[in-house]
Amino acid sequence: MFIYHDAFNPNTAEVDDLKARYRAGKVGDVEVKTKLANALNAHLDPIRERRAAALAQAGLPARRCCSKARSARASSPPRRWTACATR
Repeated sequence: MFIYHDAFNPNTAEVDDLKARYRAGKVGDVEVKTKLANALNAHLDPIRERRAAALAQAGLPARRCCSKARSARASSPPRRWTACATR
């Protein structure tokens, strides 16, 4: 997990603190993973915004898929690059 923190978390002081506390057994995996998820989302947000803007400019919906289609596909094997079944 810390390899990903080093790569994606710009707050090096937080990463160093997490590493020290993790080695000492004073921080759990949940906190480390939560902070990693926050750092990854912060890293990906500009990419997501550019994608949404490009899709909007092209006149395409920014929505991935509706929950009805996701739940219908939950029992079937995953497929790559499929369109929403309810559109």
